[in-house]
Amino acid sequence: MAKRNMPFNEKREEIIKAAYKLFIRKGLEKTSIRNIANYAGINVNSIYYHFKTKAEIVICCVEFGLKQVSHDLFELALATNFYDEDSIKQFTEKLFEQKEELCWCYQVIASPNYNWLVKDIVINVRGQYKQYADKFEKKYGAATLDVKTLMGFAMLAVKEFIITEDRHCLQQFRIIIEKVKK
Repeated sequence: MAKRNMPFNEKREEIIKAAYKLFIRKGLEKTSIRNIANYAGINVNSIYYHFKTKAEIVICCVEFGLKQVSHDLFELALATNFYDEDSIKQFTEKLFEQKEELCWCYQVIASPNYNWLVKDIVINVRGQYKQYADKFEKKYGAATLDVKTLMGFAMLAVKEFIITEDRHCLQQFRIIIEKVKK
């Protein structure tokens, strides 16, 4: 299907995906609306038909990024025996693979230019975490508090990894999981 004949929501999604890739690769300041349009294979006016401002695109990209990374990580945790050593390694490797995406999302959320705009997105993503925690609880029979604790510590380990690039996340996950198992 030619991009000009795409339905509104599909074209909007294509723009978000293109912008997300460019923002991660080039950064927010070095990515222009024209860059996004060229990368998406559409004209600049089409971008403005779907989005009022670059800030609106950034917000949509943060939401897309957090949902995508969360989905990938939680689905991996649900698809494996999360408490065994190989599964922990797979999970942490997935974190390492998605470091750039996570780093970019956290930088935008922490930025004084955007943090007030993404507050609702973070709240929505937390709602998704609850859905995953419920699935996790059903699969492993862990108490909801244990699952929330595990997810909270996992996110702290991710943030620490992003900030320090210390690959001791695996050791942190082992400790966390041992505590949750008890």
